[in-house]
Amino acid sequence: MRGSLIVPTRVMLGPGKRGSRAEKNMAKTQISIMTDDDGDLSLGYISGNTSYYIDCLVKHGESHKFVVGSEHHDDSMPALSAFCRDMMNMENRFVSIVSRTIEPGDWIAGFYKSKYYIAHGDNFDLSQVKHTLKVLTEIPKPEQVNRKMTKPKSELLLEDSDDITRVFAKTAINVLTYLKGPQFVCDDRFYEIRSWIIKQNSSNRFTQLPNITTENHLRFPENAHWCVFQEIDGNLIAVVCFYNKYSKSFELANALPTDPSIPFGLICDWEKKKEYTLEQWVYSEVERQGGQILTEHE
Repeated sequence: MRGSLIVPTRVMLGPGKRGSRAEKNMAKTQISIMTDDDGDLSLGYISGNTSYYIDCLVKHGESHKFVVGSEHHDDSMPALSAFCRDMMNMENRFVSIVSRTIEPGDWIAGFYKSKYYIAHGDNFDLSQVKHTLKVLTEIPKPEQVNRKMTKPKSELLLEDSDDITRVFAKTAINVLTYLKGPQFVCDDRFYEIRSWIIKQNSSNRFTQLPNITTENHLRFPENAHWCVFQEIDGNLIAVVCFYNKYSKSFELANALPTDPSIPFGLICDWEKKKEYTLEQWVYSEVERQGGQILTEHE
C-alpha cells in the first residue's frame, strides 16, 4: 500500500509493525522532500504525528549544506564523516525522487538505513554529486555542518494504482475465504477476479479510484477496517473499507440461489484488538442500545 491515499492515515493512527502501537514500531512514510519554515529543503519521513529528517547534502545554486538527521543532532561532525563514507559507495544504486520543487541543476543526496536517495529537478548530473562528495571527504574539518530544521513539512507523493486496488480485492477474497471457506471461493465463478488479483489478466473492469467516506453511516468503530458482502441485482458485491474511510467495491461474481440472502461480512476494530462478523456486530449494537432482535420463531 506504499504511496496510496491510506498511508498518511496509517502513519498517524497505526497500527505499526505486526499490529503494534508502540512508538518504536509505528509505520513510516517513504522518504520524501521536506520543507522547513524558511523554505529550505531536505529529505525525511513522517512517523506518527512527527516529521523527521535524514542525513542529506543539499545543493542549491552554488552552495552546499549538510542537514544532520534527527538521530544525529548532537553529533554533527561524525554524522558528516559517516555520511560521506557511506555515499561514496553509492555507485548508481539509488532511489530517484523527481520534484518540481527543486530548481534545475540542484539536488539533495541522502542516506538512511542502507539506502541511497537523490531528489532532483531537471538537468540532473550524477557526476556532480560524486564530485562534491569526493571533495568533502578531503576536507579535514568543514565549517558549518549542523543546520537544524523546525517543523519540517513533507512533500509526500500519493497515488492510486491497479496494484493498490488489487490489495483491496485480495482483502475481499481473503475475508470471503475466512467466512465461507476455501471451497466457496474456489468456484469457477470467482476465476476472473482471482486471476486479475495475481495479474493473469489485464481486465480493466476492476480498476477504480477509492471512495473517501466522510461520515460513518454504518456506525462501525471509528477507525475500523471492514468488508461487507451483499447480493445486488444478481451479483455478489464486496465493499472493502480501511479506517472506515477509504473504500472500494467489487462485483465478485454472479450470485447463486444458495448464496446468503442478507448482507454478511467482517469488522476489525484494530484499536481494541477485536473482530466481529457483521451479524455479531448488529447483535452487540442492539444490546448496547437496550433493544432486542426478534428471530423468525418469535
